[in-house]
Amino acid sequence: MNSLPTFRPYRVGDQPACLDLFDANCPAFFAAGERSGYIEFLGPVPEGYEVCLDGARIVGAYGIRPHASDEAVIRWILIAPDLQGRGIGAAMMTRALTIARATATIPNGWGPDLHRVDMELVPK
Repeated sequence: MNSLPTFRPYRVGDQPACLDLFDANCPAFFAAGERSGYIEFLGPVPEGYEVCLDGARIVGAYGIRPHASDEAVIRWILIAPDLQGRGIGAAMMTRALTIARATATIPNGWGPDLHRVDMELVPK
């Protein structure tokens, strides 16, 4: 990988590439028995899940989901073993932190078609 990775939202067609990443990371980082849970997780196109691209190749995947009003959870972070140690994980974590700090949107949070957007400015 010579350039910075790019990111885009996960799509249903990404499932085979994500499962390849999962399999490539077994048994070093995931137990084989976790595969069915990952398949289930990917099934409904999980909100906040993204793939990391090197050109057209999916080389990583991760998700971030708001957990509580002041918390977020990282979900299923995977990186191609042949590219580990090259900054992909750092790029994913930087992106996840940026997203977590940006906004929290609650559709119809104030009523029908009145979406609530919570923002916080964190001093440096």
